[in-house]
Amino acid sequence: MLVGRRLSDKVFLFFETMKELYAGIFLYILYNILLTILLHRRIIPTKPEGDFLSTIGVTLTFFIQFANNQAYSRWWEARQLWGGIVNISRTLPTYLEGSSSPGKTISEKQKKDIVRRHIAYIRLVNHQLRRDPLPATAEEYLQPEELELLSLPNPAVGLLQVQSRAVNELHHLGLIDSYARVNLLGIFGRCLDLQGACERIKTTQFPPTYKLFLRLILVCFLGIMPLDMYDFYGVFSPLPTTIIGVAYLGLERFGSDLEDPFEGLENDCAMLTICDTIQKDLLGPDSRKYKHKRSSNVCLM
Repeated sequence: MLVGRRLSDKVFLFFETMKELYAGIFLYILYNILLTILLHRRIIPTKPEGDFLSTIGVTLTFFIQFANNQAYSRWWEARQLWGGIVNISRTLPTYLEGSSSPGKTISEKQKKDIVRRHIAYIRLVNHQLRRDPLPATAEEYLQPEELELLSLPNPAVGLLQVQSRAVNELHHLGLIDSYARVNLLGIFGRCLDLQGACERIKTTQFPPTYKLFLRLILVCFLGIMPLDMYDFYGVFSPLPTTIIGVAYLGLERFGSDLEDPFEGLENDCAMLTICDTIQKDLLGPDSRKYKHKRSSNVCLM
């Protein structure tokens, strides 16, 4: 995952995305050269009759366009959902500051406990979506008795239940009124909605038969293209053929990356950076930072 806007960052991201295609591109170059030699020596007398290349090329373009549009829609929805998590997270300390009942105030410790549990919550959602093991720094955000929640099937939901009980206790002690209680519980309910929408994207995979058929057409197109290009470019046909082939392979690869925006790939939704932003907003810029192995930026858990 890379979120930088510099040209060097974008170039690095491009080559990081394409690195899994290097072996395939090298083999395709060898295939082009071999086929060109066979055509030049007339071991293969002619290309197949009919305009196969145009027909397959148009079909392939439609398939890639549809797949990439759907993949980008999934990625953009994921980014919007995490934008919603950012916005709802920023309202939490604001409500806590302005929700005290007349003559009573919520202690700083009580506010800090709720805020730190919320930071732990967004980190848990991040790790659950990526199916990563929970980091050893989890105890820094949770109380000892709350660490038992990590053994639940969905620890993030369990932590929101603890948050709800904490708000109910503040209401029971008379520190907040009923209106503030409803608003704070509404924040946690909205978090559940956003988390559920993210989990829906994670568990609903792009149809595998569609991807299989797309790649079958791509292989046919790349296999026939050198035969057609030789008639126009002769012995130089491997160059334009390779350029066009890399373009199609790259488009298919970029679309495959975007299909699962929570997988931790180079083009995924920048959840770690978003979590950093939320923590900085809630705890301040001096909060402790850790380096995460799957992020080019600093992560905090």
